[in-house]
Amino acid sequence: MRAKTFMLSAAGALCAAAGAASAQIAPIGPFNGPYTEGFDTQGYQAFPQCINGRVFNNTADLCTVGGSGCDITSGWSFMCFIGPHSANAFFGSASGVATYTFDAPVSQFGGYFGTNCGTDGGVATFYDASHNVIGTAAITTAGCTWTWNGWQSTTPFSSVSVATNVFGGAFMMQDDMEYGFGTQPTGACCLVSGSCTTTTASSCSTIGGIYRGDGSPCATANCPQPPTGACCLPNLTCSITYVQNCTAQGGTYHGNNSTCANAGCPTAWAEQGDAGDLPGTAQIPQGSGPLPGITGNIDGGDADMYQIQICDPSSFGATTVHGSTLDTMLWLFDSTGHGLTVDDDSQGSVQSTISNVNVPGAGTYYLAISGYLHQPVDSGGAQLWMSYNQDTRPDGPGASNAIGGWVGGSNSGAYTIFLTGACYPGAAQTCYANCDHSTAIPFLNVNDFICFQTQFAAGTSYANCDHSTIAPVLNVNDFICFQTQFATGCSAP
Repeated sequence: MRAKTFMLSAAGALCAAAGAASAQIAPIGPFNGPYTEGFDTQGYQAFPQCINGRVFNNTADLCTVGGSGCDITSGWSFMCFIGPHSANAFFGSASGVATYTFDAPVSQFGGYFGTNCGTDGGVATFYDASHNVIGTAAITTAGCTWTWNGWQSTTPFSSVSVATNVFGGAFMMQDDMEYGFGTQPTGACCLVSGSCTTTTASSCSTIGGIYRGDGSPCATANCPQPPTGACCLPNLTCSITYVQNCTAQGGTYHGNNSTCANAGCPTAWAEQGDAGDLPGTAQIPQGSGPLPGITGNIDGGDADMYQIQICDPSSFGATTVHGSTLDTMLWLFDSTGHGLTVDDDSQGSVQSTISNVNVPGAGTYYLAISGYLHQPVDSGGAQLWMSYNQDTRPDGPGASNAIGGWVGGSNSGAYTIFLTGACYPGAAQTCYANCDHSTAIPFLNVNDFICFQTQFAAGTSYANCDHSTIAPVLNVNDFICFQTQFATGCSAP
């Protein structure tokens, strides 16, 4: 495994917003809080951005900011070997700063920490509900042995990040974590999600919850359930959830009681079988209009290639960031199979991003994805690229030649490529405004308006005249676009 360059520094995680409240953060010894996390119930997890199944008995999230680096494991060897503090598993970050976000503000936090990166020490950063920094504290470690660190804050905090001082904050190991509320009385707090957590009255009020009283248990809180509806998410999926959760995930909420079937969310093309790896065998996504993404799976020593249409070069981009846990590489070729651009690592992660820098214009292109160092060569085996920084043009001995094969690498796993400015491939319609495909002159007439309205009401991709990808993709702008296309006219049907 090669060394990676991490763009997010621990110092960057300490930047405080202007006007943030400050708090006194004091070290405390080991304590038993109402919630404990030993990482023994979620199962082993290899590098998602957030721990699946949440943490602290489903009352907090644990994610790695700046990379997909969460790891629950039974042992980790780097500069030294570290095993669990107790039981069978512990948590560590392989990329990015580990951040706990609590359902309700807390006053105490602590646990056992270690580092296997060869450099001791780190920093804990405490944030309020608006993610303003309210205080920091040093983390003491002693290599691959476990050391207790705990803190109490005079101001309740909603999240806390823990980072080493190297590798962008990664490789801080954690086990047997605790959080609590100090000496304040606690009770059941009904959250906007309809779930319940035990916290203080003030913390419950801070997060907009309904406090059921000191000493009240969640078992009898009878929390009201919020209305739900379809939420179109940035990862090109749809889920049924409540409006606040949809907004928090960067989604578009389509109203109470709406369904995913009728939401019209942008969806990715799913790989059919195994996509080929050369222009002659590349998979051609079937559809029309914008192509917001592609999902698939790489087998060991494999590359997947897709034919795409770049319909808006000014906004074109492709990325696997937040779309895969693989160490990916993205490659773009022109319609003749000659290389245009590549990227290996992007945004402090091991995923990839390419932009429009080396895209000469609209047209047919081939987009390929591979695991790290599975790379294209010409028909004689010469490498097309020797360097893989973002938007690097071919610079290898075969740079001037078309792709003829692939060599090296063996990564496997699932991926999603998020796209902007791309469309489904295929011959462009000669005259977009001729919706009913009439050939009798005048072939543009009132029937085309009726046809477009019918297509819009049916929610077809044809009606997405402006090729928008943000939900709702069908809106009044498509009517304006169609009127413009009609007014421009066509010389042939």
